[in-house]
Amino acid sequence: MARILIAPVDKNFGFILKCELEDEGHSVDLAVRTNPASDAAKNAAYDVVLFDMRMSSLDFFNRLTYVKRKNPGAHVVIFTDISEEEERASLIDAGANACFGRHEIKKLKDHLRLLMNGPH
Repeated sequence: MARILIAPVDKNFGFILKCELEDEGHSVDLAVRTNPASDAAKNAAYDVVLFDMRMSSLDFFNRLTYVKRKNPGAHVVIFTDISEEEERASLIDAGANACFGRHEIKKLKDHLRLLMNGPH
């Protein structure tokens, strides 16, 4: 089980994702205030931080850097509409640990299962 913080732009998407991940046994919080990165950084107990990439790229990269500096052990996952592998690779290069499209919730669940349990 992972302790997860979701920082959604769309509260409805965040709530759906929260329910999906809680059904998998994870402990999930939503950060719907103006600065979800500070929520993640203040509480190093989060294993995973999920960011929604619909925020401006500068704001996103600043938040990603802040979380990685304050909570270096956090596994950062990005949800994005970007489909090009090259653009997703740039998110990984910027410090994200994984990147998924919003429609790839099953892939996220599989990723978290491997992250928490290791390969079987």
